[in-house]
Amino acid sequence: MRSQTGPVMHSVLTIDSGKTQYFIWNGTKKMLTFKLTLSDTVGFEGFDFQSYHLPQIQAYAAPVPNDNPLKTHLDSAVHYGTIDFMLTHHLVGLSIGVVSNGHKHFYNYGTVEKGKTQLPTSRTGLPQLLRRLAR
Repeated sequence: MRSQTGPVMHSVLTIDSGKTQYFIWNGTKKMLTFKLTLSDTVGFEGFDFQSYHLPQIQAYAAPVPNDNPLKTHLDSAVHYGTIDFMLTHHLVGLSIGVVSNGHKHFYNYGTVEKGKTQLPTSRTGLPQLLRRLAR
């Protein structure tokens, strides 16, 4: 799991139902939910890792710059999914294109580079990275 999450920065016990405990495992690359099922005798019966998802209220309150107008159900669905994905995967920026009923929709979140304020676009990101690597 460390290869997926990176080194663990911290973990927090979120639910303890006696036999089963749930933790949020926050790595440098990604956040996961860790479930530990204790044995009736000694030790544990099993464990499981699953994707972690932010509560909706936390995602909507996150101060991530974006150009999403939040006027339609699609806008709202993209917003929650994008904020959740960005924060649980520790991303700096993300551009998304969606085709729905023959219409194209574009959304940009975060920044082009840590410490910057420029929103990503379809023209930033990979082309910008390739230019930097070519230097």
